[in-house]
Amino acid sequence: MNGSALRTGILVIALLVTAVGGGTLVAAADSTTAVERERQPGMDTEQPAFSAGEDRYASAAAASFQEQGFETTTFIVTVNDDGSAIWTFRYERILEGDEAKSEFETFAEEFESEETELYADFASQAEVLLNIGREETDREMEATDFNRTARIEQGFNTRGVVEMSFTWNGFAQVNDGEVVAGDVFEGNFVVASDQSLVVETGDGLRFADVQPVGELSASSLEASDSVTWTGRKQFLDGQPRVVFESESAGGPVESGDDTENESALPLSTIAMALAGGAILLGLLVAGISRYGLLSRTDRSDPDSRPEPTREPDQSPAQPIPDDELLSDEDRVISLIRERGGRMKQVDIVDETGWSKSKVSMLLSEMESDGTISKLRVGRENIISLEGFEPEATRSPFEE
Repeated sequence: MNGSALRTGILVIALLVTAVGGGTLVAAADSTTAVERERQPGMDTEQPAFSAGEDRYASAAAASFQEQGFETTTFIVTVNDDGSAIWTFRYERILEGDEAKSEFETFAEEFESEETELYADFASQAEVLLNIGREETDREMEATDFNRTARIEQGFNTRGVVEMSFTWNGFAQVNDGEVVAGDVFEGNFVVASDQSLVVETGDGLRFADVQPVGELSASSLEASDSVTWTGRKQFLDGQPRVVFESESAGGPVESGDDTENESALPLSTIAMALAGGAILLGLLVAGISRYGLLSRTDRSDPDSRPEPTREPDQSPAQPIPDDELLSDEDRVISLIRERGGRMKQVDIVDETGWSKSKVSMLLSEMESDGTISKLRVGRENIISLEGFEPEATRSPFEE
């Protein structure tokens, strides 16, 4: 794969994200690229987070990066023991005011209940991606379990989120009892300043090696169930590379087919399919424009959403614990205050009983909002409220 192809792959992924994020419709075909921009009020401008050289997508990418509608974008890749992976594209933005919330609810209802052109095209482009993958690797691949959601979630801020996902069967290599993902990131893969890449372990798997090491969801790689890289981040060629092994000691990982030694799909192949996908995801902006703007959301588990208010019972009843009346963010803040304004991330997991990945994502949101700060000490994350940050010259828990 030459350098031009690598740049093309990186640029087209940027086009995909920006097309969803900023009211920009992008079409890439043959040797020409057309960009039709629909400016929405109040959008920030940002230059591309990489150099494009003379690539044929460069002008489109530069123009697209001038439009930023969504505040954060998260790519979540959950790798399973058979080499399949659930790919989820998550787009978030804060909703301000009742009108924005009402507009988004109207959009979300139509998006989830009707077979929209956006969703049909998303499924079609996934099949194109899989067809190219079969030709490149001579390996069986299948796209299944398509899903899409648009919803509002309450937390420290009121946020809305749009997600579209599918399962890519045959995504990673399965070889000698290991599942290896990483060849898809061939070329200097870039996570931009408003993006995050999250790789998660599927059922029965644990991390064996991660290069480079990102933000772990627990105190050790073996105990973590997710690794997060937050932009701006530029990876070396072939990274990130993630190796998984069975949770059972010495337990082999079964392959879903007989082509264990085939390499995973290269980034340039993904780029060609996503070039067509960019315009279909641009439809998302057009659809939302009919109802209002999007927001971003905390990555809370569905079960953690506040329950609806119940009518008071006239008979004596056990008092509701204070913790159940708090939002996730407020509960974390309360815990940290009880510990004197500073607390280890692993202790928050233990105290709340939440999953490690949920706590990690929640704390990342709170840090982004300026509610808390993180300090890495050895293999531990120390979480502090404002005014309780430890000094660099002493232990975080030294009085």
